Amino acid sequence: MNDVESSAALTEQFCQRMDDYVSRHSIMNSGERKLAIAFSGGLDSTALLHLAAVYCVRKKIALSAFHVHHGLSPNADSWLDHCHQQAVLLNISFFSRKITVNETGDGLEAAALRQRYVALKDMAIESGIDTVLFAHHLNDQVETIFIRMLRGSGLDGAGGMRAEAEFPLTNANGIRIFRPLLNVRRDLLESYVAQRGCKYIFDESNNNPKFFRNALRHQVLPALESIRPGSLEAFARSGRLLNEASDLLAEYVAAEFNSCRVDGGVSRSALRNLPLAKRMQVFRCWLKSIPVRMPSEVKLSEIVRQIISVGNDQSVRIEIDDGAIHVYRDLVYFQSEKHAASEDGLAVYGFRWNSQSEISFPELRGSLVFEYSDYGIPERDLAGNLLTLRLRQGGERMRIGIGRPSRSLKHLYQDAGIPGPARVRLPLVLTKSGILFAAGIGMNADYCSEKNSESGDRVVKITWQTQ
Repeated sequence: MNDVESSAALTEQFCQRMDDYVSRHSIMNSGERKLAIAFSGGLDSTALLHLAAVYCVRKKIALSAFHVHHGLSPNADSWLDHCHQQAVLLNISFFSRKITVNETGDGLEAAALRQRYVALKDMAIESGIDTVLFAHHLNDQVETIFIRMLRGSGLDGAGGMRAEAEFPLTNANGIRIFRPLLNVRRDLLESYVAQRGCKYIFDESNNNPKFFRNALRHQVLPALESIRPGSLEAFARSGRLLNEASDLLAEYVAAEFNSCRVDGGVSRSALRNLPLAKRMQVFRCWLKSIPVRMPSEVKLSEIVRQIISVGNDQSVRIEIDDGAIHVYRDLVYFQSEKHAASEDGLAVYGFRWNSQSEISFPELRGSLVFEYSDYGIPERDLAGNLLTLRLRQGGERMRIGIGRPSRSLKHLYQDAGIPGPARVRLPLVLTKSGILFAAGIGMNADYCSEKNSESGDRVVKITWQTQ
């Protein structure tokens, strides 16, 4: 097959994969179908840009290119200009974000990757796009499998990247990743961009031997392929089978996981009662549900050991990803840096209740749920009135039962067994008169009454549902 034929075949294969994805997922926003690609300007993402441009013109889909300026290379400014020009030539909307990468304990690569995801997520939210295409290909997949297996990854990690995945961030608002080139060899992409005369940039760090992935790419995998042709496809196939096995294991563990869940966290005593192997799997399920980046097997084992061994009168804080795991009494929970930064109590939201069953507040990762009940706040005091949702500021008091004394929220939270760091996430609902409801505690008895069947006056129960 010559270059023209292989390019045509790649285009059709790409379009088929995109058709399959689009048919299974809504990409509609504000009456318009939208997609975006993560565009670095390198060979891989340049091939993806051109393939996606062809597909989106055919299907009348608005396409955007997202570029992240890391500032790690002296050429970063020229790369930004190049990417902008390429998008303009193809009549594709272009968005960019400059970031500052500060090296963490996981190294510069990991820090840059995380900041890149944050920037891409922000651009997707601002653009009203819920799917971002990534240019990872077959060679990338094999490198990832090698790296994870050499780290001693378990069944889930050893399978490599998923073609479809949720964004690996705790506040990604349901944005998805799709990798339509994951089964395509890099040499086919090289042939495609050469045949089409595409211009692309070369990142000099890709040849830096201090990065382990580069050593794999330029030394190990070519040698393996020369000894046993077809090795890349075989490794990728093994990765797919491992992911299938991981999915089956997740289904098996799901019931056990659900029995251990408590208010967004997990019960320490329930974990302790599980056999070690199942305990580790259940804990992994919880970390995925938060979600956070999965730690290494060694670190994960140490985290679980600390959680299980600590006494009931001791607290534990273990840093992980962008936050920390806490233990308070029997509750194990996660708090992100974003929530920790909310302790100033400045988040305030005005709203009106017009008989909705639920009002969502994504910034606080939760929803107010309203239901008619036998005891609650009179409907006439809620309907149409301006209400306020805000975080605690300190000193608030309320009464949780008729005839009971007014007490500080601090003491009410202590009685409810809610740890201090978790309280900053729990909002209050107020009127001009005072507090109607405190998440984690309940409704203020001063404003509640029983349902009056004779008059027909209805009352509403308010609860807070964490997302």
